[in-house]
Amino acid sequence: EVMRGEETQIVGALIADDTLMQANRDGQTLLIGLPGTHSKWAFVQNSSIVDFHTFMTGEVYSALSQHTLLGATFAPADAPCWDAFDEGLQVAAANHQAGLLSTIFSTRTRYLCGQLQPEQQADYLSGLLIGHELCGLETCITKTDNISAAVALIGSDALCTRYQRAFSCFHPQRSVRIIKNATEKGLWHIAQTAGLLTNTRGL
Repeated sequence: EVMRGEETQIVGALIADDTLMQANRDGQTLLIGLPGTHSKWAFVQNSSIVDFHTFMTGEVYSALSQHTLLGATFAPADAPCWDAFDEGLQVAAANHQAGLLSTIFSTRTRYLCGQLQPEQQADYLSGLLIGHELCGLETCITKTDNISAAVALIGSDALCTRYQRAFSCFHPQRSVRIIKNATEKGLWHIAQTAGLLTNTRGL
C-alpha cells in the first residue's frame, strides 16, 4: 500500500481543527479518513502516520453499478435516497460476518421483490458497500490503543456526508468532522515550516 499526497491533507487536518490538534498533543491516536475511489484510513499518533488501510469501495461501486447486472435497473434520483442508504448500512452490519459477496446481490433481489425502487438502488448499494467498509475498519479500530473519539474526514462534501452518516449509525459515540481545504492548509503549513514563504513579496 502507498499514499500519494494524502500526507499533505492529513497535515492540513491536524492544524485546521483544534480538537484534532489537542488530541494529537495528548498522544491519542487519531483516525483520519479520506473517502474516494480508493478510501484510505490513516491512524496518526504524535503527528506521525503509524498505520493505514485502503478500501476499494468507490471503484467497486463504479464497477458494479456500470458493468454488472445490478446496475441494469438503476434509475437516476433527484436527491439522495437516505432511507435506502440506511437500509444498505443495516444489511451490511447484520451480515458482515458472511462477507460482502453474500449480501451484494440483495441490491437486485430487493428490487425484484418490490422493496427497492429503481431510483433507490444506487443509494442502497452505496450504503451496503460503505457499511461493509466500516465493519472492516472496526476490526482495525479495536486493535488500536488510546484512540480518540474525534474522527476527521477529508474529501468531497457529498461523499464525506455519506461517511459521516454511516459513522453515526455504526459508531454514534464518535465525533465526526469534515475538514475543509485540507490540501491548501497542509501545503501552506509545510511551505511555512520549510521557510519557503520568506520571499513571497517578490513573487
